[in-house]
Amino acid sequence: LWSVGSMSSDLTLGANYSTTELKRRITIFLAQKGVSSAKLLSIEVEDGTVTFRGTVVSFYERQICLSCNHIPGVRKVVDDLKVELRPEVAEL
Repeated sequence: LWSVGSMSSDLTLGANYSTTELKRRITIFLAQKGVSSAKLLSIEVEDGTVTFRGTVVSFYERQICLSCNHIPGVRKVVDDLKVELRPEVAEL
C-alpha cells in the first residue's frame, strides 16, 4: 500500500515563484517556441502579472508571448507589444 504525504505541484496555477524564477521560466518558454525577438523584449514580472514591451516580428510571436499565461505562477499577461513585419513577410 502506497501512501503519499504532502506534495507541492509545479502545475498549481497559484504557484508563488520569485520574480526571477518566473521570468526565467517565461524566457525558456519563448526560446523553446522559437520567438526570435525574445532577447529584445522587456519582460516585467510583478505579483504574477507579466508585462511584455517591445517589438516582435510577427503576429505569431506576439501570440506566443501572450500564451505564456499557462505557465505556473503567471496570473495575468499585459500586452504592450508592437508587431513590425519583416520586409519579406510584409510583401506576401
